[in-house]
Amino acid sequence: MRKPYAIVSLRDAVGRIQRQGEVVVFWDIHSKERIFVPDYWKFPKDAVLQLSGKLLAGNLGYLPEDLYICDNSFAWADILTHEEDHQRHERICVEIRRAAAEAQCTP
Repeated sequence: MRKPYAIVSLRDAVGRIQRQGEVVVFWDIHSKERIFVPDYWKFPKDAVLQLSGKLLAGNLGYLPEDLYICDNSFAWADILTHEEDHQRHERICVEIRRAAAEAQCTP
């Protein structure tokens, strides 16, 4: 049975996000207390942004590293993390597709 998620490269995740229309992006609100980099947080910790995938892909540097991205249908989600795959030397990102997840939950 096919997994409802896949580990993907940051480059692949950003490329997919860039091709989307409007997306919604938010971040882990509990991370704020553990990050002490000056001016790291450009938006309130409980903010949810809606913008084009292309605009988001071109401006990821203004956002926290740990991001949750989807569209209003919630048919898919991309998760960008700060965690690194030490074998591949790149950030771990996860792609989730609702249809695949629902297929696994159907008895």
